[in-house]
Amino acid sequence: MDTMGGGRSGSLRPKRTAKALVEPVLLEKVIAMEVLETDPLIEHGLSAAVRAGLFRTEQDALRQALATWFTVKAPVRLEVAIELFKEEVVTLNRAAEIAGMNRWLFQDVLAQRGVRVEIEADTPSVLKQATAAIRRRSR
Repeated sequence: MDTMGGGRSGSLRPKRTAKALVEPVLLEKVIAMEVLETDPLIEHGLSAAVRAGLFRTEQDALRQALATWFTVKAPVRLEVAIELFKEEVVTLNRAAEIAGMNRWLFQDVLAQRGVRVEIEADTPSVLKQATAAIRRRSR
């Protein structure tokens, strides 16, 4: 049984779409966080960067800052990748990519953390039919 949703044999497709990752509401919540208001550089720096012409909007500036932060902080990327995989937002392969690892190393990390990875597989009869169809085509 596949915890990642139905589909073709060996499918690791998420049940939910990745659209949730790019919703502007998330950035608005981050902008509204108190931590942004406690540091003058952060509080005023976003609008200053926009006035200086570096970004079109504060949201663009924040998006770039978060992207840079994720790029620089490997442990953060790993934790985010694990959570996105557990929440079925991304596939195993995409989560490994986000974490900056190959699939096998990422799968080892998941195993160490007790996160199960289940892969959907077709029944033996379906596999037998597919094999027969391939053999017929190759003749």
